[in-house]
Amino acid sequence: MSRGGPRLIPLATSSSPLRPPARRYGVLLAVLTAAAISLTVGVIFFRGGGRSGGDAAAVDADRDAEPVFDVAADALPPTTTVLGAAAAAPSTRVFLDVAHDNATVGRLTLGLFDARAPRTVANFVALATGTGGPPPVGGEPGTGTAGFAGVAFHRVIAGFMAQGGDYERGDGRGGRSIYPGGKFDDEPFVTTHDSRGVLSMANSGPNTNGAQFFITFKATPWLDGKHVVFGRVLDGANVLDAIERVDTVGGSRPSAPLVISACGVLDA
Repeated sequence: MSRGGPRLIPLATSSSPLRPPARRYGVLLAVLTAAAISLTVGVIFFRGGGRSGGDAAAVDADRDAEPVFDVAADALPPTTTVLGAAAAAPSTRVFLDVAHDNATVGRLTLGLFDARAPRTVANFVALATGTGGPPPVGGEPGTGTAGFAGVAFHRVIAGFMAQGGDYERGDGRGGRSIYPGGKFDDEPFVTTHDSRGVLSMANSGPNTNGAQFFITFKATPWLDGKHVVFGRVLDGANVLDAIERVDTVGGSRPSAPLVISACGVLDA
């Protein structure tokens, strides 16, 4: 295929040379034979439900192998309407108090989209309240608790986003979810990264959500369909500005500790 688009193959025109009669009959016979074979295969395919028994069994086996999470299937988002985060209605409100170099910066108030990403919201709320499950195992460094209090924003890129939530290692290499196995699947991508202050899940590929999250400094549409949006900043624009301005080393790591000093759920 050329860069200019698909290459067109011209149909035969009236100026095409005529074929000898014998060759024409041979071609006609070949066409009829091919049509008969196609019809037979089509009947077999239709009677088999579109795939052979072996293929059907393989698909069913794959479905049975999918991980089962704690949230019931009927808790999945009832809507498939795609909205920008700025237009989505939040339910639960969570606060993150932020400190930089042991000095208070202020409070971020986040509105979470319970109806659009219930599993993701349940995970975030549990970690924000310190009820996220057992502490790290296997001698991994970390705070020893499954929660966001005292955890760093380990990655800040001005003009892009701030990332945090790794309560196990603090450097982006850890952070299990509350669900069995530590990772959980993406929920439907029904909310977009359309503005500054969007709250979304960090991951290492499809269906690898854990504890890490990020907050955008601008619209990031190239992340749509790859990262699950589950909230937005409701209050604390000045705090988000301060986070974006922190000095970094290596292009993204804050030069002085930038941490969530306290966090929790706000009353409705």
